[in-house]
Amino acid sequence: MLPLILAPLVSLFAEKGLDVLSKTLDIGGEKVVQLVEEKTGIKLKEPEKLSELDIAKLKEFQSNHEVEL
Repeated sequence: MLPLILAPLVSLFAEKGLDVLSKTLDIGGEKVVQLVEEKTGIKLKEPEKLSELDIAKLKEFQSNHEVEL
């Protein structure tokens, strides 16, 4: 079971077409959050505050790091 903070992120990522990040987050949990925050500079703890620009940056990150994820 995912911690409460991660469940909204998994749903948001899936909804926004970030399927690889969604699945990776579902499996890797906090470690994936830390990796994404470190690589992108985007804070993921409050998914409701993510802007469309943040989502675009996350899509770019997913595209560039799909093999790693």
